[in-house]
Amino acid sequence: MIVRILVVIVGLTDVVAGAALLFGPRWFFDNVGTFAPYNPHYLGDAGAFLLPVGAGLLFAAVNPRKYMALLVLGLAVSVLHFLNHLYGSVSRGESWLQTFEVGVVAVAMVVAVIATRLKAAA
Repeated sequence: MIVRILVVIVGLTDVVAGAALLFGPRWFFDNVGTFAPYNPHYLGDAGAFLLPVGAGLLFAAVNPRKYMALLVLGLAVSVLHFLNHLYGSVSRGESWLQTFEVGVVAVAMVVAVIATRLKAAA
C-alpha cells in the first residue's frame, strides 16, 4: 500500500508540474522555477516530458509490480532531476530548499522501486 501511495504522490506532483510548465510557463517561472532566463519554449518542452511521466506513474500505481518499467522511468527522471538541482545549488548557489524538495521525491521513488522489487522476490 505504501508503494502505491508514494507513486500516486510523485505521479500527481509530476502531472501538476508538467501541466503548469506546458500550459502556464510564465506562472511556473515566476512562482516555482525562477531560473533565468525565462524561455517559454524550454519550459513547455520540460512540461511535455514531465506530464506523461506523471501520468505513467499514476497508471503504474494500480499495479506497481506489473508496471515496474514505469516505476524505473519515474525513478530515473526523479534522480536526474535531483542531481541537476544539486549541481545548481553547489555550483551556482541555487535554492537548497528546492534541491531538498526534489530530493524527497527522488527518495520516494527509490523506496517505491526497492519495495516493489523486494515484494516481487518474496
